[in-house]
Amino acid sequence: MEIQDEPPRVRIPLDCIGFRGVRRRIVVESIDKIALDVEIDVCVSIPGDRRGAHLSRNCDAISDAIGGIERAGSIEDYLEGITVKLMEKHAYAARAEATLRTKYYVKIDFAGINGVEPVDVEASISLAKGSQQPHRKLKVGLYGMTVCPSAQERITRIFGYDKPAPSHSQKAYLTVEVAYRGNTIIRIEELARAASKAFSAPTFSLLKREPEARLVYAAHGNPLFAEDVVRNAVARTACLLGSMQMPEDTIIKAEIVSFESIHPHNVYASSTVSLREALKIVECDASS
Repeated sequence: MEIQDEPPRVRIPLDCIGFRGVRRRIVVESIDKIALDVEIDVCVSIPGDRRGAHLSRNCDAISDAIGGIERAGSIEDYLEGITVKLMEKHAYAARAEATLRTKYYVKIDFAGINGVEPVDVEASISLAKGSQQPHRKLKVGLYGMTVCPSAQERITRIFGYDKPAPSHSQKAYLTVEVAYRGNTIIRIEELARAASKAFSAPTFSLLKREPEARLVYAAHGNPLFAEDVVRNAVARTACLLGSMQMPEDTIIKAEIVSFESIHPHNVYASSTVSLREALKIVECDASS
């Protein structure tokens, strides 16, 4: 008997024991062939009657899964392969989980401006023993721009500006997470583009003077509070998921941090709703 197989002094089960931040490069072949530098977290549960997990098997699971997939159409293919290998190599585990973080580049269009912009991506899959339906999460995070409607309205009244009047604007960071059961793949590009449309305007890495002016002008024609952005993100995500006929118990979570330009503090807002709840409220327009 190895020392990990011995009973511990305190027989409390552990939900998760494994590694964080394993760096690897993977290749995804969806529309294009893309090489991604990723960070991977893996863990398994262990019962209260054993002291530890055989952590070297986690290394084997990652290597076997990544090396054993010749062509993957999504990052979820890799994650599912890892969780299956983890369950095979840890017979005592009731659950295995794999999480992957990377940077993805998505085509964004707004007001005649287009760019390929960086999006933070986090995907995870957890698999319970005996289950054929994994629990999946996909989260995207990206920057955008907001223009304050309150200051704009006040400037219009006080100084008699025609709309769109000046206002203070700020960079904001929005995350949208979708959690669900099943084997459906949600495309990162579609989720990220839905999120980008929630802002007064998206941000672009490279802008010349004319498109910069058009971006600022268009954003001031669409003033939004942080609260509005979160609601827009939930609504657009719900419409996307509804068109995919995702399960109604799918959970949508949107969070924003607005880096305020005229205050020393920042603004935060969030919302967590089921797809069922969201679709009762939202009117989806196929052309939006």
